[in-house]
Amino acid sequence: MIDASPIAGMKPLSKERSRERVLTDDELGALWTACDAEGYPFGDCMKLLILSGQRRAEVAEMRWSELDLEKRLWTLPSQRAKNGRQHTVPITDAMLDVLRRVPRFIGSDYVFTTTGKSPVSGFGRLKDRLDKALPDGTEGWTIHDLRRTMSTNMAMLGVPQPVTEALLNHKTGVVSEWPLFTMSIHTRTRSARHWSSGTAI
Repeated sequence: MIDASPIAGMKPLSKERSRERVLTDDELGALWTACDAEGYPFGDCMKLLILSGQRRAEVAEMRWSELDLEKRLWTLPSQRAKNGRQHTVPITDAMLDVLRRVPRFIGSDYVFTTTGKSPVSGFGRLKDRLDKALPDGTEGWTIHDLRRTMSTNMAMLGVPQPVTEALLNHKTGVVSEWPLFTMSIHTRTRSARHWSSGTAI
């Protein structure tokens, strides 16, 4: 029997580096065009990932029952949010345009689906197709980088960091000092519109 791990106390070969990739306006424009060519469901799903800044699974598994298109609000229930708390996302004009074009499967609550019985999956294959559609020499990127791209651009647009953190549903010290329930949805909506209108899309 081994009483202790043989690798206990060993230093890691390299320190894990946090990603810093932010897509440029030109790259976002090229990605948007690629999403147009991709169509429903994956292209439209990617568009909402770009526009909303929400996490991949949260968008891919979106339900019609979570959406109020009249009030233009998407309410993500706590059981689907990564941090376990309910999250309200403003639906901007650009997001609404995408959602209004999305077909509905009879008897299905999933917004993005190919069968009506389950949400879309296979984002690795989608990423490969999008990469091939982007200009040669495009720096490597991940779908999660879209959240950082939104956050960085909103800072450049002058949106206060606590508002951006709230829109992205980040659980940070900044947000804990400014609880989501005290932040006006109108404040978040105005900031989300800044992003939608400020992109190269």
